[in-house]
Amino acid sequence: MGKCNKTGHVTALILAAGSGTRMGSEVPKHLIKILGESVIRRTARAFCEADSVDSVIVVCQSEYMDETKKEIKDLSKITAVVEGGKSRMKSASLGFSAIPECADIVAIHDAARCLITPEMINEVTAAARLHGAASAGALVHDTVKSACDGYITSTIDRDGLFLAQTPQAFSVELYRRALGAAGDVDRHTDDNGLIEELGVPIKCVNTGKTNIKLTTPEDLEYAEFLLMKRGAR
Repeated sequence: MGKCNKTGHVTALILAAGSGTRMGSEVPKHLIKILGESVIRRTARAFCEADSVDSVIVVCQSEYMDETKKEIKDLSKITAVVEGGKSRMKSASLGFSAIPECADIVAIHDAARCLITPEMINEVTAAARLHGAASAGALVHDTVKSACDGYITSTIDRDGLFLAQTPQAFSVELYRRALGAAGDVDRHTDDNGLIEELGVPIKCVNTGKTNIKLTTPEDLEYAEFLLMKRGAR
């Protein structure tokens, strides 16, 4: 682990080690350009511009390490680019092993959510500092149905339903304890699952519907629309 020169240090882990096969691109989706800027740069820049974040670690595939470093080389808060694992959760674990010794909060984020804003990041990290664990997400407003074999079987009460996003931020000690107790981390689809298994409550932070995850080509078009609506380049 690296060192830092302040207490209350917040480190962000940006996970960019996925293959992105559903995107159908020749390059991994974190290197795709949106309005002239790569996904990884947009994401990393938001964290570097967030007042609450002190350092940023990027986790990516070994074969794209050089290209990834080139995209973010001038962002001042980037402290390391490390090799990821074969799954999202293993990549998070590898990134966590590289955080500074004095880090107090770790905020884990999917690189593919490149529309995250510094304001959203600050809100989630503040909630994690207050509650020990916090997750970005969106409240559910649609009517939700349960289905079996292609047929609706029932209506699910949407009150209290929360669509988890990232960043998901935790006290470093809590996340370390959760990793140690998890066994096979791949049983979980996000880092919240590790914390839930300990029985620790996670504060929900409503970051709305624009913090989308890029998965398919249609998502790229929607991301461009949202960015232009914001007035971003």
